Amino acid sequence: MNFPKLISAVVLIAVTFLNFSGCDKKTEPPKEEKPTEIIKDTIPDITGVWRGKFEKRDFTLTVTSQDGNNFQGKTVIKYREQINQEILGTFDVKNLEITMKDSLHSRYAGSYKGKISEDWKTITGKFTVKVDGNKFDFNLKHE
Repeated sequence: MNFPKLISAVVLIAVTFLNFSGCDKKTEPPKEEKPTEIIKDTIPDITGVWRGKFEKRDFTLTVTSQDGNNFQGKTVIKYREQINQEILGTFDVKNLEITMKDSLHSRYAGSYKGKISEDWKTITGKFTVKVDGNKFDFNLKHE
């Protein structure tokens, strides 16, 4: 028996086997990453506390309940005497617009119209007094 040829043949078979054994290695498809921004067709949850300024005065909006694009809550503006008001509102997801109106009768009652940031964390806009049409800037940030 010719041992050198036999050893060469065994080594050649082993090397060939090792080379081809890794050829059909399956790779997993890349994992699909979820987008972090809000998709404009979904309805975000805006309930909770929003704080900011109403003509340089402390301003708080607390959204107490939400049904789809409609919501209700309370506002507090810190003048010498605190102004408390209940509000009803709605928002437009596609155009990033929000509107609210005071629901309690008051000399200072009015309506809010604003823009929501794309990340749904800030609102800026104008408040219009119903009686005289005066307009006041406001801005809010969701906590």
